[in-house]
Amino acid sequence: MQFNCDACNKIYPKQENKRLAHQKRLGCDGSVNPNLVYMPNYAMAGRPRILYYKCIGNFFSFSAMGLIRLISKFQDNIFPYDGAFYEQPAKFVESMQLIDNLLSEHKESQAQALKRAKR
Repeated sequence: MQFNCDACNKIYPKQENKRLAHQKRLGCDGSVNPNLVYMPNYAMAGRPRILYYKCIGNFFSFSAMGLIRLISKFQDNIFPYDGAFYEQPAKFVESMQLIDNLLSEHKESQAQALKRAKR
């Protein structure tokens, strides 16, 4: 878990300077760091990326939550805008694809963790 504050604190419990350097590299302090980019593991149309400027483990957005709530309806071909799939705004479709990709990655990592636990 790269962006988990508890894991970060466990890795560097007695090494304050290393922990602070690590947190600065991840952008925990909210400082701008253009090197922080999330690239989905799966091949997706348009190769979407998420650029962020602070630790994404602490990121929360009401607009993102609204989009996440729409994913199940989108998968059932129920769209928030008038028209069919091809008439939906491109940014909305791209957001839905990215959220679907993130959910797929999460399910895959859970399945791998379950496999490892059974060994």
